[in-house]
Amino acid sequence: MEEPNTKGVCMRYFISEGQQSYANVFDAMDWSQVDKIYNAEVVIFTGGADVSPRLYDEENTASYCDNSRDIVDMKSWCYAKLYGLPMIGICRGSQFINVMSGGKMKQDIRGHGIGYERTHPVNLILSPSELNPYTVLTSTHVNSTHHQESIPLHPANVLAVFDDRVVEAVGYPSNRAFGVQWHPEAMPPEDDGRIVFQQMCTSHIAHNNPLHHWS
Repeated sequence: MEEPNTKGVCMRYFISEGQQSYANVFDAMDWSQVDKIYNAEVVIFTGGADVSPRLYDEENTASYCDNSRDIVDMKSWCYAKLYGLPMIGICRGSQFINVMSGGKMKQDIRGHGIGYERTHPVNLILSPSELNPYTVLTSTHVNSTHHQESIPLHPANVLAVFDDRVVEAVGYPSNRAFGVQWHPEAMPPEDDGRIVFQQMCTSHIAHNNPLHHWS
Protein backbone atom coordinates (compact mmCIF):
# COMPACT_ATOMS: atom_id res chain seq x y z
CA MET A 1 0.00 0.00 0.00
CA GLU A 2 1.18 3.54 -0.75
CA GLU A 3 1.62 6.02 2.04
CA PRO A 4 -1.88 6.21 3.55
CA ASN A 5 -3.71 9.47 3.85
CA THR A 6 -5.70 9.11 7.05
CA LYS A 7 -5.33 12.66 8.31
CA GLY A 8 -7.64 15.39 7.18
CA VAL A 9 -9.48 18.12 8.96
CA CYS A 10 -9.14 17.84 12.73
CA MET A 11 -12.53 16.81 14.11
CA ARG A 12 -13.89 16.97 17.63
CA TYR A 13 -15.39 13.57 18.40
CA PHE A 14 -17.64 12.33 21.17
CA ILE A 15 -17.79 8.68 22.25
CA SER A 16 -21.39 7.95 23.12
CA GLU A 17 -20.55 5.17 25.55
CA GLY A 18 -17.91 2.48 25.94
CA GLN A 19 -14.26 2.03 26.78
CA GLN A 20 -11.77 4.78 26.06
CA SER A 21 -9.53 2.28 24.24
CA TYR A 22 -11.48 3.17 21.11
CA ALA A 23 -10.02 6.68 21.18
CA ASN A 24 -6.59 5.62 19.91
CA VAL A 25 -7.74 5.02 16.34
CA PHE A 26 -9.24 8.53 16.12
CA ASP A 27 -6.45 10.28 18.01
CA ALA A 28 -4.04 8.85 15.43
CA MET A 29 -5.91 10.89 12.79
CA ASP A 30 -5.32 14.06 14.84
CA TRP A 31 -8.95 14.17 15.91
CA SER A 32 -9.68 15.53 19.38
CA GLN A 33 -11.97 13.85 21.89
CA VAL A 34 -14.51 15.94 23.80
CA ASP A 35 -16.49 14.85 26.84
CA LYS A 36 -19.72 16.67 25.99
CA ILE A 37 -21.74 15.86 22.89
CA TYR A 38 -22.66 19.51 22.36
CA ASN A 39 -18.96 20.23 21.73
CA ALA A 40 -18.67 17.46 19.13
CA GLU A 41 -18.52 17.50 15.34
CA VAL A 42 -18.86 13.72 14.98
CA VAL A 43 -20.39 11.05 17.25
CA ILE A 44 -18.81 7.62 17.75
CA PHE A 45 -20.77 4.51 18.75
CA THR A 46 -18.50 1.77 20.09
CA GLY A 47 -18.63 -1.94 20.92
CA GLY A 48 -20.56 -3.57 23.73
CA ALA A 49 -23.61 -5.69 24.40
CA ASP A 50 -26.07 -6.62 21.65
CA VAL A 51 -28.65 -4.10 20.52
CA SER A 52 -32.05 -4.95 21.97
CA PRO A 53 -34.26 -6.81 19.45
CA ARG A 54 -37.12 -4.63 20.64
CA LEU A 55 -35.55 -1.82 18.62
CA TYR A 56 -36.12 -3.80 15.43
CA ASP A 57 -39.45 -5.33 16.46
CA GLU A 58 -38.31 -8.89 17.12
CA GLU A 59 -38.29 -11.26 20.05
CA ASN A 60 -35.00 -11.94 21.84
CA THR A 61 -33.80 -15.34 20.65
CA ALA A 62 -30.03 -15.08 21.14
CA SER A 63 -29.15 -11.51 22.16
CA TYR A 64 -27.24 -10.41 25.25
CA CYS A 65 -28.51 -6.91 25.86
CA ASP A 66 -27.82 -3.89 28.02
CA ASN A 67 -30.93 -1.71 28.09
CA SER A 68 -29.14 1.17 29.79
CA ARG A 69 -26.57 1.22 26.98
CA ASP A 70 -29.34 1.32 24.39
CA ILE A 71 -30.87 4.33 26.13
CA VAL A 72 -27.57 6.24 26.23
CA ASP A 73 -26.83 5.54 22.58
CA MET A 74 -30.37 6.45 21.53
CA LYS A 75 -30.01 9.83 23.22
CA SER A 76 -26.74 10.42 21.38
CA TRP A 77 -28.36 9.31 18.11
CA CYS A 78 -31.25 11.73 18.55
CA TYR A 79 -28.88 14.61 19.28
CA ALA A 80 -26.71 13.79 16.26
CA LYS A 81 -29.76 13.58 14.01
CA LEU A 82 -31.17 16.84 15.34
CA TYR A 83 -27.97 18.76 14.66
CA GLY A 84 -26.86 16.87 11.55
CA LEU A 85 -23.68 15.41 13.05
CA PRO A 86 -21.89 12.60 11.21
CA MET A 87 -21.91 9.25 13.03
CA ILE A 88 -19.41 6.38 13.00
CA GLY A 89 -19.89 2.92 14.51
CA ILE A 90 -17.56 0.12 15.57
CA CYS A 91 -18.87 -3.44 16.14
CA ARG A 92 -22.03 -2.99 18.26
CA GLY A 93 -21.93 0.64 17.16
CA SER A 94 -22.25 -0.42 13.52
CA GLN A 95 -25.15 -2.69 14.42
CA PHE A 96 -26.79 0.14 16.36
CA ILE A 97 -26.51 2.46 13.34
CA ASN A 98 -28.02 -0.27 11.16
CA VAL A 99 -30.97 -0.82 13.49
CA MET A 100 -31.65 2.88 14.03
CA SER A 101 -31.62 3.33 10.25
CA GLY A 102 -34.34 0.72 9.76
CA GLY A 103 -32.28 -2.44 9.40
CA LYS A 104 -32.56 -5.64 11.41
CA MET A 105 -30.17 -8.16 12.97
CA LYS A 106 -29.46 -11.84 12.55
CA GLN A 107 -29.19 -12.65 16.24
CA ASP A 108 -26.66 -15.46 16.06
CA ILE A 109 -24.09 -16.46 13.44
CA ARG A 110 -22.25 -19.26 15.16
CA GLY A 111 -18.57 -19.71 14.51
CA HIS A 112 -17.95 -16.36 12.86
CA GLY A 113 -16.20 -14.56 15.73
CA ILE A 114 -12.52 -15.47 15.73
CA GLY A 115 -11.18 -12.98 18.28
CA TYR A 116 -8.83 -10.02 18.22
CA GLU A 117 -5.64 -11.89 17.34
CA ARG A 118 -6.81 -13.70 14.20
CA THR A 119 -8.15 -12.14 11.01
CA HIS A 120 -10.39 -13.04 8.11
CA PRO A 121 -10.74 -11.44 4.66
CA VAL A 122 -13.25 -8.69 3.90
CA ASN A 123 -14.22 -7.53 0.44
CA LEU A 124 -14.88 -3.80 0.11
CA ILE A 125 -17.93 -2.78 -1.90
CA LEU A 126 -16.48 0.73 -2.13
CA SER A 127 -14.18 1.54 -5.01
CA PRO A 128 -10.66 2.63 -4.00
CA SER A 129 -11.31 6.21 -5.11
CA GLU A 130 -14.24 6.43 -2.71
CA LEU A 131 -11.90 5.81 0.23
CA ASN A 132 -9.24 8.24 -0.93
CA PRO A 133 -6.74 8.53 -3.79
CA TYR A 134 -4.05 6.61 -1.90
CA THR A 135 -6.10 3.45 -1.48
CA VAL A 136 -5.39 0.56 -3.81
CA LEU A 137 -7.20 -2.12 -1.83
CA THR A 138 -10.42 -3.82 -2.82
CA SER A 139 -10.13 -6.20 0.12
CA THR A 140 -8.42 -6.37 3.48
CA HIS A 141 -8.14 -8.59 6.55
CA VAL A 142 -9.85 -7.72 9.81
CA ASN A 143 -10.38 -9.15 13.28
CA SER A 144 -13.79 -10.42 14.32
CA THR A 145 -15.52 -10.76 17.70
CA HIS A 146 -19.19 -10.48 16.75
CA HIS A 147 -21.85 -13.19 16.93
CA GLN A 148 -24.57 -11.19 15.17
CA GLU A 149 -24.92 -9.83 11.65
CA SER A 150 -26.51 -6.64 10.39
CA ILE A 151 -29.30 -7.06 7.87
CA PRO A 152 -29.33 -3.66 6.18
CA LEU A 153 -32.43 -1.88 5.01
CA HIS A 154 -31.28 -2.19 1.39
CA PRO A 155 -28.42 -4.07 -0.34
CA ALA A 156 -26.95 -0.70 -1.31
CA ASN A 157 -26.34 -0.03 2.41
CA VAL A 158 -23.67 -2.76 2.46
CA LEU A 159 -20.10 -1.40 2.37
CA ALA A 160 -18.10 -4.59 3.01
CA VAL A 161 -18.69 -8.34 3.25
CA PHE A 162 -16.90 -11.45 4.44
CA ASP A 163 -16.39 -14.24 1.90
CA ASP A 164 -19.47 -16.04 3.12
CA ARG A 165 -21.46 -12.83 2.52
CA VAL A 166 -21.63 -11.84 6.18
CA VAL A 167 -22.08 -8.06 6.25
CA GLU A 168 -19.00 -6.37 7.73
CA ALA A 169 -19.77 -2.67 7.18
CA VAL A 170 -22.86 -0.56 6.52
CA GLY A 171 -23.53 3.00 5.40
CA TYR A 172 -26.62 5.19 5.55
CA PRO A 173 -26.04 8.51 3.77
CA SER A 174 -29.43 9.94 4.77
CA ASN A 175 -28.33 9.64 8.39
CA ARG A 176 -24.71 10.66 7.70
CA ALA A 177 -23.71 7.38 9.34
CA PHE A 178 -21.52 4.37 8.65
CA GLY A 179 -20.05 1.57 10.71
CA VAL A 180 -17.68 -1.39 10.54
CA GLN A 181 -18.02 -4.71 12.28
CA TRP A 182 -14.33 -5.15 13.06
CA HIS A 183 -12.25 -3.52 15.82
CA PRO A 184 -9.66 -1.17 14.25
CA GLU A 185 -8.68 0.15 17.67
CA ALA A 186 -7.32 -3.34 18.50
CA MET A 187 -5.21 -3.54 15.34
CA PRO A 188 -1.61 -2.29 14.90
CA PRO A 189 -1.29 1.18 13.32
CA GLU A 190 0.27 -0.27 10.17
CA ASP A 191 -2.46 -2.89 9.68
CA ASP A 192 -4.43 -2.52 6.46
CA GLY A 193 -7.76 -3.15 8.21
CA ARG A 194 -7.14 -0.25 10.57
CA ILE A 195 -5.88 2.03 7.79
CA VAL A 196 -8.92 1.30 5.63
CA PHE A 197 -11.22 2.21 8.53
CA GLN A 198 -9.37 5.49 9.07
CA GLN A 199 -9.61 6.26 5.36
CA MET A 200 -13.33 5.58 5.49
CA CYS A 201 -13.62 8.04 8.38
CA THR A 202 -11.66 10.67 6.49
CA SER A 203 -13.81 10.26 3.39
CA HIS A 204 -16.98 10.26 5.47
CA ILE A 205 -16.12 13.66 6.89
CA ALA A 206 -14.56 15.15 3.76
CA HIS A 207 -17.54 14.43 1.54
CA ASN A 208 -20.08 15.49 4.17
CA ASN A 209 -22.20 12.48 3.21
CA PRO A 210 -20.84 9.05 3.71
CA LEU A 211 -18.85 6.98 1.47
CA HIS A 212 -21.10 5.71 -1.18
CA HIS A 213 -22.15 5.77 -4.77
CA TRP A 214 -25.87 5.62 -4.12
CA SER A 215 -28.21 8.53 -3.58
